[in-house]
Amino acid sequence: MYRPPVLRLLVAAPSSAARAVGRASAHRRRTGRDRRVVGMAGRRPDLVTYEYRRDRREFLRNFTHCFWCGGALRFDLVRHRLSPTVDHRIEVGVGADPRDMSNWVPAHLGCNSSRSANVTRRRLVRSENW
Repeated sequence: MYRPPVLRLLVAAPSSAARAVGRASAHRRRTGRDRRVVGMAGRRPDLVTYEYRRDRREFLRNFTHCFWCGGALRFDLVRHRLSPTVDHRIEVGVGADPRDMSNWVPAHLGCNSSRSANVTRRRLVRSENW
């Protein structure tokens, strides 16, 4: 006896973008915060103002090397361990003002992240390390 083929409806799996939107919506319902805002700027709204970003950009234009390791800052990279960031000599968690430019030093994103909130001195770069 002839049996017609079973028609299957192909339902496409949700795309990665749709899954990300779903996760973000669930996170927003659960925490009341938007998931895309992360890091210090997510906790400190004054660090995402136009004035702060402008001052940070102007500050970083004057430097070519990381304060902590002495390596060259790579301005062509974004969110990479060698990309430039502003680090604070005296940490904001200790009580320093995050907008005080005399407390700012240029640093690689990797150096800044690995240093975290540790209050340390600058590593001495000797000629044998060149």
